Amino acid sequence: MAQTRTAKSLINSSVSMGFYLLTLCISLFSRRIFIGVLGTEISGIRDTLGHFLGTLSLAELGVGVAIGYALYKPLHEKNHTLINEIISLQGWIYRKVATFVTLAAIVLVLLFPYIIKDMDTGRWVVYATFVVFFWEMLMSYLVNYRAIIFGADQRGYRLSVNMQGFSIAKTVLQLLVLYFSKDLGIKYPYIYYLGLEVAMSLISIYVLETMIKKDYPWLKTDMSDGWALLKKHSDIVTKIKEIFFHKLGGVVFYNISPIVMYAFTSWSILTFYQSYIVLSKHVTAILSQMFGSIGAGIGNLVAEGNQKKIRKFFWEYTSMQSYTATVAVFAFYSFASYLIPLWLGDNPDFILPHSIIVLIAISIYTRMSRFLDVYIGAYGLYQDIWAPVVEGIINVGGGLLLGYYFYHNYDTYGFISADYGGLLGVLIGAQLSVLIIVIGWKSIFLYKEGFKCSPWIFWRNYIKYPLFSFMYLVLAVYTLDWLSLDFSTVPNFLFNAIWTTIVFSILLFGMYYAMSQGMRDITERFRIIFLEKMWPKMKQKIRL
Repeated sequence: MAQTRTAKSLINSSVSMGFYLLTLCISLFSRRIFIGVLGTEISGIRDTLGHFLGTLSLAELGVGVAIGYALYKPLHEKNHTLINEIISLQGWIYRKVATFVTLAAIVLVLLFPYIIKDMDTGRWVVYATFVVFFWEMLMSYLVNYRAIIFGADQRGYRLSVNMQGFSIAKTVLQLLVLYFSKDLGIKYPYIYYLGLEVAMSLISIYVLETMIKKDYPWLKTDMSDGWALLKKHSDIVTKIKEIFFHKLGGVVFYNISPIVMYAFTSWSILTFYQSYIVLSKHVTAILSQMFGSIGAGIGNLVAEGNQKKIRKFFWEYTSMQSYTATVAVFAFYSFASYLIPLWLGDNPDFILPHSIIVLIAISIYTRMSRFLDVYIGAYGLYQDIWAPVVEGIINVGGGLLLGYYFYHNYDTYGFISADYGGLLGVLIGAQLSVLIIVIGWKSIFLYKEGFKCSPWIFWRNYIKYPLFSFMYLVLAVYTLDWLSLDFSTVPNFLFNAIWTTIVFSILLFGMYYAMSQGMRDITERFRIIFLEKMWPKMKQKIRL
């Protein structure tokens, strides 16, 4: 069973990774063309409106996670009746959420004249962008919610193949419209850009409906008696309430913090910053594609109740997460500032100050430290509702105080403007919240309530990962500077970035393999899967 679970995770990860890398290549060109044709202001507007809508999603927090957790056992037992009830309850709750979010969105739109700063482009850009983004959010609540069954059933690769294929097609069409807008005499290319967003959203809804009918023909949702389902599955409702507070911390980190930044900086500075964030998100998203599908496998593993297997895989998972996060930090820190000019154009304003780049690199590693959430979710441990509240207070409160301080004392720390000083303060506040709550408290909570053993075991074994990674990163960065490689052209950048990252990864793997039993165990697990399951099939195909 364990090997089958891991094999499924590998299939999901491989397919997701392939599509994501293709999406990544296209999106890098997309941002360059977008900024080149429409300017940094519209780009900044889109990013900030995305964060506003992310904040509105507070109303949904907890529902998807609680439903996914509730589906593990009935999917394992093939209890179709219970699965239909659970997803029907999800649909009924999402209808209520959609109503609330719509009302909140109307209020927000009415406040736009007071909260949106003066801008060169017309205000219609703000309203049109918001309406399209809101439409897509609304469809996720009213129509696309049933897609959750693919992830809970470890068949996320089906969604990747179909849905991401349409996403890639949409992006390519949007790029073509922007790129050839002048030749075609299109006065307002952004209108066509948004129109394609809506059209492809409708097509993706049709594709998802077809997939569900084919893969789960027995899945029939009935939301006519939602209150009865709510009473029958009161345990799910309790979980939703607990998870709500836990997801609150993530919303604050990813959506409210950027809005706080908006108080201390301009649209253009936010666009420069967001370009680095896009790169960091792509790096961490690649890792998420590798590990995201493992979450359902961990949920099934915990459902089986074998504590020895659970703890053993925890350290396999932890070692691999730390290893890949270290590679990601090296790649981002070493090459981001070389890639930005090649990607967006040789404009010195696009390059962020070194201290901010360091903080973004640190955030990549700490973001990957949310691996504890996967196990906490698998155990259903959400009763510490105070923790995300404190995390949010530290994040926003610390960001505001430190942002204000650095904004007014920017020259003391060598910044070229107050905008960057405020940005630094907000980033420091965000990292403090992660270190104190996400890494500090959650490790204690998981070990006491989930593993039923001393948290000291975690810290005694975990501390070596960030320490060894930091020392190795410092050595690698200084070595890279000493080599003085040329990154001034695209071919040179690709060649030097790829070979140095490969060498870094191999040497780091050797160090992790030597120091970590978890890394040795997961390496053996992959070896067995390849030799016993994948290699025989590959040989058979070669013969055919």
